[in-house]
Amino acid sequence: SRVEAALGEQKQKIRKRGHKFSSSLMQAMREERRARNKRYDSVSNYLEPNLKYGPGGLRDLQQALYVHDLYPHKFETQVSQHSLEVFAQYQRFFLTLRQRLHLLGRGDAVLAADQPELAKWFGYENLREFMREIQNGLSRVSFSIASPDSPRISWNTIDGGIAIASTSSRVRASARAC
Repeated sequence: SRVEAALGEQKQKIRKRGHKFSSSLMQAMREERRARNKRYDSVSNYLEPNLKYGPGGLRDLQQALYVHDLYPHKFETQVSQHSLEVFAQYQRFFLTLRQRLHLLGRGDAVLAADQPELAKWFGYENLREFMREIQNGLSRVSFSIASPDSPRISWNTIDGGIAIASTSSRVRASARAC
């Protein structure tokens, strides 16, 4: 498709610019993520998570997949493949949930007033189970900023500090098509 061709061209341009440019791109992502996490990493985000900007949300998923696309040779392990599958599953879940919120006229946060209706719509027996699944997903796909010797890292470190962590083992395929 035209979009895939354009993205391929962009990747080639980035690679041609060399390691210094790639490093500056990674640094910009780290800084953006730090600022975003500082703003959204709070008790209120735990109770009413922001699916787009909160830690482990869609923006982190997007960046993780972007890093994987830029450096596929760094991620050639079974752990990496499993993490990609987990990311894809939670990306579908979060996008479906976000689309449902938008159909209800809401934003990107799962507000307390909407949680019971959303849990029911997704087929959860109770609200606690639904919110646990959201928090489990956010923590599984969180995009870590860590040192190379961090115990949380399960993927290779790139450019001295970005790693993708997948720490949980449970995935529930509860997202259904809108």
